[in-house]
Amino acid sequence: MSEARQERRNEKIAERIRRIVTEHIREMTFTRGVVVAVSCVALAHGGELANVAILVYPASEAHAVLAQLKRDETILNRRLFTALRMKHVPRVLFALDAEEMHRRRIEAILKEEKNAQAAW
Repeated sequence: MSEARQERRNEKIAERIRRIVTEHIREMTFTRGVVVAVSCVALAHGGELANVAILVYPASEAHAVLAQLKRDETILNRRLFTALRMKHVPRVLFALDAEEMHRRRIEAILKEEKNAQAAW
């Protein structure tokens, strides 16, 4: 299979995984007021792993949500196997979206700086 064709296939698989994971997250029960979203899905190790980056609001609940999602990985992997109908389905691994966490930290620092300047 050509490299471009393989890349397009991986993109399609990642998109299907994103939709299935999003649907699975919608069916889960989280603490009231918690919003969870899938920011991206990236296939790794030749399609053996699907790294799913999630966003959690409020950020204080991120680790609890991540722990709950990790407990459900086996159920989700079975669901993917059924839905994708592939010989080798990528195993899902959840992680917090590092870029978004970095952006939030920078915004907090800028806000503190702005408040400090206003106090002068």
